[in-house]
Amino acid sequence: MKAGNVQILDQFGRPFSSRPIYKSGSYDDGLQRLPNYLKEPEQLSGSLTRKNLISASRLLYKNNGVVKGAVNMKAEYSIGKAFLFKSLCKNPEVAAKYDEYIKAFYKVACVNGKNFHSLLYLISTAIDIDGDCFVMLTESKTGFPQLQFIRANRVCSPKNGLIDSGKYKGLNVLHGVITNRMGREIAYWLDGDEPGGGEIIPASSILHIVDDDFLSSCRGEPLFSHGLKEFRYIDDINTAELGAMKIASQIALVKKNETGEVDITQAYAKPSNNGEVLIRNTGDKQIVFLKSEDSLDSLKIERPSGT
Repeated sequence: MKAGNVQILDQFGRPFSSRPIYKSGSYDDGLQRLPNYLKEPEQLSGSLTRKNLISASRLLYKNNGVVKGAVNMKAEYSIGKAFLFKSLCKNPEVAAKYDEYIKAFYKVACVNGKNFHSLLYLISTAIDIDGDCFVMLTESKTGFPQLQFIRANRVCSPKNGLIDSGKYKGLNVLHGVITNRMGREIAYWLDGDEPGGGEIIPASSILHIVDDDFLSSCRGEPLFSHGLKEFRYIDDINTAELGAMKIASQIALVKKNETGEVDITQAYAKPSNNGEVLIRNTGDKQIVFLKSEDSLDSLKIERPSGT
């Protein structure tokens, strides 16, 4: 940098440069330029992007044994027998009654008939596969407290993205989560069974279970969201490689001639020793006779490759 005709030097006698001190913060012509990601995490992904992430993650879980094994093993170690409640009451008779009540609750805890331990296992796998899940606090017809499991795709924003009537009119709704002006989750938009239908459930009636990545996150992301494309590429390559191996395994011999076409008379006529193909059996071996311009090769199979 120069000031008039005077060159300014640093403390080491080198010409002073105004370039950024952090190399990672400057652009390089050889690198892809990065967009500005300084926004709230949920605003960086639209509803379609989120649906694609969850859809690809579920497909990966159902078809990739490594991923499914990791998710299930994590759930087994997370839940295990840690949530098999037992009364710590010092009175044996009272403790026995509590234990009996807990066992009864386990059997009828869920509205769909699954036991409480199964619900915990499904919650653990749902967090990894979908990013989060919801549990509605409800009750049976007789007033007994029950839980209803809700998958992540059921909680989404209305089509117009706005709450235009009722108690929550004018409040922000993002990916089905309605927040007040302080950013606190106060309600959820639950997609209905009918097209265009839906209802708002207050946060006091729903448990939102999520493993957050950011302090202000309102929704979670699938555990494998960072590598979903790579896993899909691997699956596509495996499918293509298996197809190529199947084709190669069905080809025993390759015959080459001048025309590159099938000799119909030779293919359907009975072989004879007149210059056409003749196979002669000699015990456990075979001798093949060809025309001088023909060749018969075995197919070299190079799949699967070392890579």
